[in-house]
Amino acid sequence: MSAGRSDPRPVAAGVGSVAASGPRSTHGASSVAAGGVPPVRPVLEVLALREVRRPLLGAAIGRLTPGMVLLAVILSARAAGLAYTAVGLLVAAHQLGVAVGSPLQGRLADRHGHARVLLPDAALYLGGTLLLATGLARGWGEPALLVIAAGTGVANPPTTACSRALLVRQVLPGRARAAAFAVSAATAEVGFIGGPLAVVALAAALGPLAALVAAGTAAATGAVVYATAPAVRGDAGRAPVPTDARATTGRLEVLRAPGLVPLAAAFLLASVGFGAFDLYLAAFGEARGTPGLAGPLIAVTATSSLVAGFAFAARVREGPPLPRQARITVVLAAALLLMPLAGDRVLLLVLALVAVGASVGPFNVAGFQLAGELAPAHARTEVQTWTQAAISLGSAGGGALAGAVIDRSGPGTAMVVGAAAVLLGAVALRAGTPPRPRRSRGSGWTRRPASGSRPVPRPRLAVPG
Repeated sequence: MSAGRSDPRPVAAGVGSVAASGPRSTHGASSVAAGGVPPVRPVLEVLALREVRRPLLGAAIGRLTPGMVLLAVILSARAAGLAYTAVGLLVAAHQLGVAVGSPLQGRLADRHGHARVLLPDAALYLGGTLLLATGLARGWGEPALLVIAAGTGVANPPTTACSRALLVRQVLPGRARAAAFAVSAATAEVGFIGGPLAVVALAAALGPLAALVAAGTAAATGAVVYATAPAVRGDAGRAPVPTDARATTGRLEVLRAPGLVPLAAAFLLASVGFGAFDLYLAAFGEARGTPGLAGPLIAVTATSSLVAGFAFAARVREGPPLPRQARITVVLAAALLLMPLAGDRVLLLVLALVAVGASVGPFNVAGFQLAGELAPAHARTEVQTWTQAAISLGSAGGGALAGAVIDRSGPGTAMVVGAAAVLLGAVALRAGTPPRPRRSRGSGWTRRPASGSRPVPRPRLAVPG
């Protein structure tokens, strides 16, 4: 949506014409399911839209930060002599700050426009990472470092959540929107491929503190690129004002949409596993005398996730979405359990990480698209930031828990605990699935009779004999 445009409808022309046709069209979802449409075509159609191309670029730059900042904090804190328990708490403090700040910023972005929130955040987050790097370099006490990490997390620019809300507004539903969210997920995976590798390279060349500052710079740059796009500048990112006054009351009101709470719970519990995942790989590399090995291992997972996400989005799936997300989550938990089974063998761990990535891709594509479609129109950014808050809160808990477990029982136990949390996420999704309507038996009536009239009996087949 360009600045000043008053028409709130999606502007995806080439993409929308396909998506709007739906499963009835021979060029719509059914042909995709049959393999008649190349998976790359809807992606190229999405990237051809000027309204989303630059915002997606900004989000892609910003998505380098999640792949960098936690590994950079872990390596910097270990280089400063902190134990894994303290490292886990430092990671948890940053992620807890993100969890607290994200929903508030999403609410403000929906009300006042994306740019008015992202630009101040860019400056604050960059300043926070500089201050945290200074504190680690000078040996400041752990309480001060925890406060700085938490404050930096609060200012984390919600560029990704804003871009996902923009995609729901700009791209019509169906195959086109699935392709758009696959592109969005791909930018995240590219960040988790390039981010850890950049941390390893910077740590080797300039030290881990330089990687920490680079993570803050990437977040700030991505936010500025996104916020200055024509489709986002000024009031263009504001959500439509709801006609129902009750829709704006209460900070938790947006989560009352059916399915959002179990979906957010699944993201939170899955992220406990992801928090354990990061520390497990850091401990694995350190045990082999190569702490930087965690970067390439994370990149292997992200590459597998990137491929699997596009493959998943290329096919339109029918059926209830929450049970489908639950099944994907079960597969993710099983894949995470393969990691400790690999022991100290790098090749087996790489194969396990390929399996993890193959389940993470569908989990992200399906989950974030589902969140965008379940969200009320006036609170799409806020709902996406609630999912981000759930992810950050789960990652914080997973990091703190895994750090303590690694110091006491080793990284394998920590990964088993993380996989168990992911499995609980699948349980939450199944518990939140509405029961299927049961077929009525024994009434003998096809419909409720009109007032004052006799009911019409259901025709019955005569049974011989």
